[in-house]
Amino acid sequence: MTPSRITLSLISFCLLLIFSMACLTEDESKNIKHDTDESRDVFVLGDKPDSERNLAVLPTPNTNEQAVKQIAPTPSLREVDANDSADIEIDAADAYESDEYDEPTDMEEEEQENYEDWAEIDESEGWQELVHDPSAFFYFDDRLIGYFSGSNGDALKSIELVLSERIFELHGVVYEEGIPEWSQSTLDGITPERDFDAPAILDGRFIFFTVYDENDREITDAIGVVENLGDPDNPEWSDMGVIVESFDELPGTPRAMDPSVLDDNGKLYLSFGSHAGGIFITELDPNTKKLLKSPDITETTLEIDRFINVAQHYEPNDEGEIEVSIEAPYLYKNDGYYYLFANWGACCSGIDSTYNLRVGRSDDIWGPYLDKDGQDMLNDGGTLFLGSEGKYIGPGHAGIVVTPEGQNIFTYHYYDSTDKGASKLAARELIWDQQGWPVLLDHLID
Repeated sequence: MTPSRITLSLISFCLLLIFSMACLTEDESKNIKHDTDESRDVFVLGDKPDSERNLAVLPTPNTNEQAVKQIAPTPSLREVDANDSADIEIDAADAYESDEYDEPTDMEEEEQENYEDWAEIDESEGWQELVHDPSAFFYFDDRLIGYFSGSNGDALKSIELVLSERIFELHGVVYEEGIPEWSQSTLDGITPERDFDAPAILDGRFIFFTVYDENDREITDAIGVVENLGDPDNPEWSDMGVIVESFDELPGTPRAMDPSVLDDNGKLYLSFGSHAGGIFITELDPNTKKLLKSPDITETTLEIDRFINVAQHYEPNDEGEIEVSIEAPYLYKNDGYYYLFANWGACCSGIDSTYNLRVGRSDDIWGPYLDKDGQDMLNDGGTLFLGSEGKYIGPGHAGIVVTPEGQNIFTYHYYDSTDKGASKLAARELIWDQQGWPVLLDHLID
């Protein structure tokens, strides 16, 4: 065989080998994709007898929250018709990023953990999230019930405050059967555990809550509302949809986070905000619980005059840059005044959290909200109401409930310096001084 024929034969052999390997790789890729698709079940709940709303339910992965966070878009769901039996379509595969190494990592089955005990949830390397972002409480069957942010696959959780025993106890889970469809199709990439945040309560039946997704590339937030057609012991959740959405945290943006609602003689108001443009107030339709003006336009940067800016605060970050640092508003009316509580500082760092509660008041729901020195909260005003004290580090997310005997109870979360910074619920008696300002007294739970 001549050298040229030998060379030609070798080239032909190499090409054949490369083609065979490519075919084998393609087959393996198809098999992997097929296996992944078959492992993801999607269920659709039919309408309840007195509701036309549907929920699309996705199974929750039991993942180690310290290890992974989702960076790819969550599978998107097409709109579900109650009379349509077609399967829900899933687009997008899951990708995960290691918090520790900042690179993609595979999830091994043996590494997954199923958290059974709510008091053993490790939300970060340094602190445990037991109760975070609690709502105000309400009375049901002579018991105090409230809600707080979800974790480890539970969208939101309910809690019972037992004053006679000076304790709080886990009561239940909201959206236990699955999260609403709009939180999948409207938002771009909910966290894998599908946790919701910072609930607010209205009439003991309606829960307003935050759905958020933030990473280095984009920020997407929304506030939704759900109605309990049953009761706290036997809930029947009926989703009412999204109220507002926002898609950045630029200065001036009404960021759709941390709702608070106030029923004022039949008129319903929503306050909300986190960093970005600060704290805003808007009016809701008391029947639909949606925006009173242009309810179908949910993006807050559109028709922005619907949202009135009432509070703002700036402080330096770790790099020394000045940034907005205010969130978690709580509206409360007492003796003719509207009181606005809000958090300055940073949460979610255990004993290093710098959260502190500020307060101002106004004789008009739209403001201006002035502190004790007459400083407008929109211009960095806000009287310090509660800062870190003893083991109670970084108090945040205010709430007030009045007992049948007329006692005012003020609730909030804090980070326990004697328990590795675990976030817990605190409750204290509250009174109003002669000038009408709130004053805190003794702790009511240990």
